[in-house]
Amino acid sequence: MTIQTFDAFNRLSLFDITRITNFLYSYSGDFKDTKSGIRKSLMYAAKEMPGLGGAVFMLENNNKIIAIVGTRNITSYGREFCTELIKSLTQYNPIIVSGFAYGVDICAHKAANIAGNFLGLVRKIKMGRAYQNKKESMAKTAGQKTRIYSRYGKELYVCAKNGGFDPEGNLALRTMIAKAKKDQVPAHVIERAIEKARGGGGEDYETARYEGFGPGGCMVIADCLTDNVKRTFTEVRQAFVKNDAKLGGPGTVGHMFDHQAVFVFAGDDEDAILEMLMMADVDVSDVELEDGMISVYAPHTEFFKVKTALAAELPEDTDYVMEEITFLPQTMTELTDAEEIEQFEKFLAALEDCDDVQNVYHNAELPQ
Repeated sequence: MTIQTFDAFNRLSLFDITRITNFLYSYSGDFKDTKSGIRKSLMYAAKEMPGLGGAVFMLENNNKIIAIVGTRNITSYGREFCTELIKSLTQYNPIIVSGFAYGVDICAHKAANIAGNFLGLVRKIKMGRAYQNKKESMAKTAGQKTRIYSRYGKELYVCAKNGGFDPEGNLALRTMIAKAKKDQVPAHVIERAIEKARGGGGEDYETARYEGFGPGGCMVIADCLTDNVKRTFTEVRQAFVKNDAKLGGPGTVGHMFDHQAVFVFAGDDEDAILEMLMMADVDVSDVELEDGMISVYAPHTEFFKVKTALAAELPEDTDYVMEEITFLPQTMTELTDAEEIEQFEKFLAALEDCDDVQNVYHNAELPQ
């Protein structure tokens, strides 16, 4: 039996997705996944969504299996090469195994679909609670309220200056105010930052991002907001140099992180949330349910679109455990050596001692 891959070329209706889900579930043999997982993978495919979604499904046959994996930032040459490679394999009638991420993965599925005699395989890779490793909370690690207030003050100032002073008409400012309040930033700090922007004076802040490798070979990204790039670079470089870390150039490790909008809130029906977001024409990377918490992952450009769609459907008093744009590591680096762990913690503390550093993201996995 042969099944074509159902991928982004096909704008499948919800009826089509249900029909195909039932069929695949019935014939998926020993690799059977839940109907929910299979349905989710088809919904990703139908909307050409980026991310890691999908479910494992396979028909029992004697075909050869070929895995196609590669970069998400595929070039035109890479796309052409991938397509021609799969065409050349048609004589072997293989099963193509790949994820549904942007780039090589989805290119492989498209080429398989065109060939017409491939069975596409979509593998489920859970993001799990990767968001918990995405950054070190300034509130937990810096331990200094004045530094936290200063960082929020900068963010609020920039949001107000760029988008207007009225939170009702400036969604970015409204979101930042809500986040500041959740982190117990006093009202007078928030008001002062907005008034400073309203006055038209003050500093001109710009963003700066530094990437490199920390102790133990883990990957690190430091996002900064500064009015003096030279000063910030010097401080960040010193934090790297003094803690057995290596500062790289732009893009050194950034390609190993996914720039994502993440929303986490209490719930018990991730399929309903996914379907609601799709009906609202929102691109979603993944929706997961774990321990009574629903996590929504989306491209960072979709942050406000996701927020608006969730606000329209969820109760007004919904408490978001997380609601922000962040960097999620694609792979984790486990640190087990006691000296490396101690050095890494000193390294993070040194970065957070830099007044201009707003957020630190890394892929280090520390012992519990």
